[in-house]
Amino acid sequence: QSRLCVVLDGSPSGDKFTVNMVVDDQRVHATDLGNPPVLPSAQYPSNDKVPLVFGLNAYISQGTAEPRLFASWFPTAGAIYYVAGVSYDEGKNWTQVYEAAENQFDTVVSLAAVRLRVQAVNATMRGAYSTVDLEAPTVKLSPGIVTLESFNAALKKQVTEVADQNNDELNTALQTIAAGVANQDARNWLDMKSIRSEMSARVGAAFAQIATVQTVAVNAQQAVADLNTSVTAKFGDVNASITQQSTAIAQLNGYAAAAWSLTLNVNGYIAGIQLVNGGSGVSAFTVVADKFQIQLPGYNGNVPKAVFTVGTIGGVASIGITANMYLDGVLTARMMNIGVLSAITANVGTLTAGVIQSSSGLMVMNLTAGTITISDS
Repeated sequence: QSRLCVVLDGSPSGDKFTVNMVVDDQRVHATDLGNPPVLPSAQYPSNDKVPLVFGLNAYISQGTAEPRLFASWFPTAGAIYYVAGVSYDEGKNWTQVYEAAENQFDTVVSLAAVRLRVQAVNATMRGAYSTVDLEAPTVKLSPGIVTLESFNAALKKQVTEVADQNNDELNTALQTIAAGVANQDARNWLDMKSIRSEMSARVGAAFAQIATVQTVAVNAQQAVADLNTSVTAKFGDVNASITQQSTAIAQLNGYAAAAWSLTLNVNGYIAGIQLVNGGSGVSAFTVVADKFQIQLPGYNGNVPKAVFTVGTIGGVASIGITANMYLDGVLTARMMNIGVLSAITANVGTLTAGVIQSSSGLMVMNLTAGTITISDS
């Protein structure tokens, strides 16, 4: 088992050495230096072939305006890399936050109690997780700073509830498509055909399946075509699936709509995209993801770049765009409110200003007072 201990004494005995130790209990420490490192959780008995994580210590402190988790542990012999995850529901659901060769990392976490687990991986196997529980931190904010918690909440609200916006036309398109597919068996179709293909494998708690369902149906009022493909992998309570659905519907009254979606589900945590077209002016492209990134082809060594995100500033939904933008054409300034502008040349037409001065301050044109001041060095 892994424990932080204090060595009391020791003595040699043949080819071995006897050491007397006591477990270092954090309750015996009463200093003004803050809380001692959290004691690591119990591990399995030592095995040279199994990469185990020892001495896991972690704490949460405040970043700019967000809680950051700092973690470190002793290097594991033979480990190629480490995997770390956090849980906000006492281990029921986990989110991976780290995978690299270093035996330490820091990352932004939610403003809540968190359970951290770290696993070492060598060339042949994955070791057992070492875990530690951390209390919810206290974050103090300066006036005007938007908290990461409110930002993430707004982000998730924007991307996961976009289909529930107050958009009657778009909702009508979605409901019509869903009703057409859901009522395939209930309706009195004049002609309906359906083909299902399935391939699966199972050994004990392991299960894998690929299933495809193709359906076409028509009657005197409408025609519906639907294609559903699902890929599923399960091992006990752990599961992952990918579902792709394409649906088209046309009705006698002139209405037509189409929808395509790709859903990735890992233990109930969903990410994906959806494209809906209900006709002119009624279309939406929805992305449900924690990050929206793009990587330039041919630059495999580069890290994918986050393009934009959404959140709230002062209670107003806003869009954040990554800087370092390169644009061809014209960038208009009709809605730009700039505190400092630096440029090589500018063609601004009519310029309204109070004071214009050189970078050295030797020449100042006060347009409001109608004066020009030229000074020597």
